[in-house]
Amino acid sequence: MYVTLQTLLDPGDEIITPDPSYLGYREPIKLTGAKEVMVPSSWEIGFQIDQEKFKEAISKKTKAIMIASPDNPTGTLYNDESMKFLTDMAEDHDLWLITDDIYKHIVFEGKFVNSRHYGAEEKTITCCSFSKTASIPGLRIRYFYGPKEVVRKISEIKQSTSLAPGRTVQYAVRKFLENKGRIKREYLSKVVIPTYKRRKEKMHECIDKYLPEAGYSVPNGAFYFFPDMRQYLSRMGMDDVQFADALLEEEKVVVIPGRFFGKQGIGHVRLTFVSETEERIDEGFQRITRFIERHSRGTG
Repeated sequence: MYVTLQTLLDPGDEIITPDPSYLGYREPIKLTGAKEVMVPSSWEIGFQIDQEKFKEAISKKTKAIMIASPDNPTGTLYNDESMKFLTDMAEDHDLWLITDDIYKHIVFEGKFVNSRHYGAEEKTITCCSFSKTASIPGLRIRYFYGPKEVVRKISEIKQSTSLAPGRTVQYAVRKFLENKGRIKREYLSKVVIPTYKRRKEKMHECIDKYLPEAGYSVPNGAFYFFPDMRQYLSRMGMDDVQFADALLEEEKVVVIPGRFFGKQGIGHVRLTFVSETEERIDEGFQRITRFIERHSRGTG
């Protein structure tokens, strides 16, 4: 993402992202000298694209649009309407469309469709990774594709940052992709998706059971829930950062404050079911409930 942004953006340009969106986009954008313009969305519309607000965000300085589908922190898989709208905007306004497809294989309901399906191929750069697909986030190996000339330019900048991935991880990925991707398909279909789906369903059940006043949308992909906790935070006299810090200190439960993902995330928290068993997920929610009851005004 960093080398792609460095290639496409100049100081003074504007790039549009959804609000909320992945917190890791903020600093790479700043380093280009460009300005991030975030378009608000909400759980009430499933964190899909608000088309009218998006149109209002486009200016003469707009150079690019950047999205992830499925998304982090919401798990939103953009529907056909949202994806077609984004590609139409890219074509109509001569904008780059940067798609972060890191979770493209982690889909539970619906179908992942690359934006190229709707057009704008010559204006689209797609960034991918084996981190989630092969469950090797620590090895940090990614790939990207797009128009030939742009890929060449991005590759030149990449050589100035880390030159090339380590040989060990390249061998690992080659093994993962052997036999026309058979190992990859079997691993995803027999291990990854069934495991994550059970955990997602358990977290969904726990939110309804333990946090009935939280507003949320059910993720179609990735491995996050992004509940609106403002009803509870108000009773405790806390914001989402104070809540996350105190919850970790007192109950040893980790959540990520929503405001780190954009203004629309204020009062939310990101929860992940990626590495915990169903039993641990339930235990975590019991601890969250205990914490909220202890700190709610009027309960001691």
